[in-house]
Amino acid sequence: MKRIVIIGAGPGGYEAAVRAAQLGADVKLIEKNELGGTCVNVGCIPTKALWEVARIRDDITRGADMGIHVKDLSLDPVGIYNRKNYVVNRMKGGIKFLMKSYPNIEVIKGIGKLKNKNTVTVTTEDGETRDVEADAIIIATGSEVTMPEIEGINLDGVMTSNDILELQEIPDSMVVIGSGVIGMEFTSIYSKFGTKIELIGRVMAKQADGEISRKLESLVDVLNVKFRKGYRAEKIEEKDDKLYVTIYNKEKDDRIIVEGEKVLVASGRKAYMDKLNADEIGIKSDKTGIFVDKDFKTNIDGIYAIGDVVSGNLQLAHLASAQGIYLVEKLMGEKPEINLDVVPGATYTIPTIAGVGKLKKI
Repeated sequence: MKRIVIIGAGPGGYEAAVRAAQLGADVKLIEKNELGGTCVNVGCIPTKALWEVARIRDDITRGADMGIHVKDLSLDPVGIYNRKNYVVNRMKGGIKFLMKSYPNIEVIKGIGKLKNKNTVTVTTEDGETRDVEADAIIIATGSEVTMPEIEGINLDGVMTSNDILELQEIPDSMVVIGSGVIGMEFTSIYSKFGTKIELIGRVMAKQADGEISRKLESLVDVLNVKFRKGYRAEKIEEKDDKLYVTIYNKEKDDRIIVEGEKVLVASGRKAYMDKLNADEIGIKSDKTGIFVDKDFKTNIDGIYAIGDVVSGNLQLAHLASAQGIYLVEKLMGEKPEINLDVVPGATYTIPTIAGVGKLKKI
């Protein structure tokens, strides 16, 4: 029986584990936190739970144009928070049940460290260590929040995309630093909740075609958003229970101060390789992640990488899942196919934007 060890139980890791088990492998799935990874716990799923509330509120509000009137419409932030947690916990419960339904999958709670091309050392929560042997090791450790070097970034009220999911209030105003996927989704959600947004960024939804970005920019007045295009944050200060962000536009040589009750730092995510020991055993990588070939093999035989931890990879949960399934089918002697030129993606703004295939900048 082929022994496959997977480090990381996000969408790429747990999907790979299930498919490998279906094909008869002995699978060890190592995870230091919660099953489901970023997507289920602090990414796709909780964000979309909030987005659905925002979308419904927007539909109700726009219903007045169609003769639909709702009196005393209000939002319960604690109720929204509790429903978000309910959705996340149901998803985690489903994954846990799925893992238990395969006797040849062992989930190991702990930190996985590469010892050599055939061994992963796992350190459990109580400090004990265990060596796990493998015929193939799959790195699926995902990504983590990046924090830019901005003075005042550690002040109370300055949040990451993880922190904002724990918010049990709807602020009157918010400064959002970053106009990529994360920044745009939370901007859409909270603007529909009624929060006044100051959005700081180079271009809206830079991952999309220029035509789509320009269309979103044309909707800012409707979205209750002030878009500070071309500006970057320099400094955050706190005064009288408000946060003041100094922003600068180099092209215009213009420096201004914007304010909000809260500041969301949405500057993206980076490959998570902490304590992995990848560099020490000779795995080649750069600041964006691990280098792999077309079959997701690293430069070391027997060690592979999928998902957000891969250099240059699109940070999409369904892409990590597809890569994981493809890889284990390949390892188990199947003849799978994967086409990375036609990867679908969506950004849950309101309205939603989506695309598939290669970008055409307009």
